[in-house]
Amino acid sequence: MSISIATSPKTTSHLGTTTILPLVGHTRLTWQGLITSEWIKMRTRVSTYWLGGIGIIMMIAMAVTSAIQSIGGNVSASSVMTMATGGVVGAQFCAMLLGVFAISDEYHTGQIRTTFNAVPKRIPVLAAKATTVAIASFILTFASITVSLIVAHILSGRGLSFGYFTLDILRMYIGAPLYMAFITIISLMVGAVIRKSTGSISVILLILWALPGSAVMLPASIAGIVAAFMPSTVGSALYGSSSGGSDQVFSAITPQSSITLAPWLAFIILIAYAAIFAAIAIQVTKRRDV
Repeated sequence: MSISIATSPKTTSHLGTTTILPLVGHTRLTWQGLITSEWIKMRTRVSTYWLGGIGIIMMIAMAVTSAIQSIGGNVSASSVMTMATGGVVGAQFCAMLLGVFAISDEYHTGQIRTTFNAVPKRIPVLAAKATTVAIASFILTFASITVSLIVAHILSGRGLSFGYFTLDILRMYIGAPLYMAFITIISLMVGAVIRKSTGSISVILLILWALPGSAVMLPASIAGIVAAFMPSTVGSALYGSSSGGSDQVFSAITPQSSITLAPWLAFIILIAYAAIFAAIAIQVTKRRDV
């Protein structure tokens, strides 16, 4: 942890002996120190390893299941990548919990007081937490997809030939980790507002699951439009098998839409969602006592 301390020498005298003591003045926790601090907190939580492990297993298990079912068929390159990213549907809940626990655990134990005493402005704390969990989620998802892709290739009969990386395949490869990072960020911000794990998880499930499903109660002409801009369906445009985002995360309960979002537009919309959640979390955190 990097801490910069402004000091000036102070001379004291006792029985003819002169001692120079440092005078501690302004103490400031640097950005590097904040990131290091949040990294230590995250890797010392048991839940981090459980969630990371479960997420990886879910991703690989989905790829294995899909690949086995495709044995004997004519499997395309995009289909294999879809197998590798199919586990995002379930693993996103591990990312959700990772983001929530990053801040709700500190409120539960009271450690958040120490954190905010070290960084009274509080905004850098949220930024450091968001950066840490987002990077962790991205790396874990990317690694899981890589392993899942290799497994799916072998089991589907395509062997280890990976010379097909088109821009669309790369979009799916990078889009899934980006979506998972987005999930951790909004979950962290919801946790900063609600403070309680159960309440935060309920709100996020409402956003990702209940709201898309509730769109079916709207008129058919509106339901598809509303569903197309829900966070979960927007995210699917980043890693779905088509750039139109037809592979919706909750396709079984979400109204189908004729609107197709380009990956770059989906990415911008997700950033806008994250910015809105972050703005709310910042305002609430700044105004409320610990």
